[in-house]
Amino acid sequence: MIMLKSISLHRPSNTDYAALCIADNSYEALTQLALDFLHPDEYAYFASLAHHNRKHTYLLGRYCAKQALTIEPFALVPKQYAIMSGIFGQPIISAHTHAQVSIAHTSILGAALAFPEAQPMGIDIELIDNKNRDVIEKEMTHDELALIAKYITDKAYAATLLWTAKEALAKIMRTGLMTPFQLFEISSCTLEGEYVYTQFKHFHQYQACSFPIEQHMCSIVYPRETKLRFD
Repeated sequence: MIMLKSISLHRPSNTDYAALCIADNSYEALTQLALDFLHPDEYAYFASLAHHNRKHTYLLGRYCAKQALTIEPFALVPKQYAIMSGIFGQPIISAHTHAQVSIAHTSILGAALAFPEAQPMGIDIELIDNKNRDVIEKEMTHDELALIAKYITDKAYAATLLWTAKEALAKIMRTGLMTPFQLFEISSCTLEGEYVYTQFKHFHQYQACSFPIEQHMCSIVYPRETKLRFD
């Protein structure tokens, strides 16, 4: 499975475009494709990895990122640039471009969001699993758990939605798990079909759009005044 979508980012003064890729390619399939989408520096890093699971998730993330960056207006040729890691683990595109990319993965799915530098965005994806619910809920405030419960009765679904929304925001801030997740507290929630839109108590300039895909929850965080449309 590969899902590749263009996303319109509408603002009063202009419209930008982003691209989303989600894929579940097997390790065997990705290794056969690796020389087609990895830059030599990326391939050298991939070859240095010792563990099968890490090699698979690395390929999943880079494959999704390279696919998203082929879409207009980015139109980058996969092998002609590398996506390396900054000092906080953030992905950095080596090509001279105004594009940026956010990458997420589980052991099954990879996801990537290519977006213009002018509109900061982040993505996260997690398996909806009751086994992780207690751990996730400990990182949430009482108020936001009560808020999400008004709209979503499945507690594992609700907890994973909150987690991915916060993790996607943390990627924009480039803090990851180094910042207490309570700082990214959810303050409001609305439902529109399969999409759940949440806003943040301390980061009013951003909001999250969350949706399920193949037993996973995916959240995209983007500027609050931007209207997101999957084309």
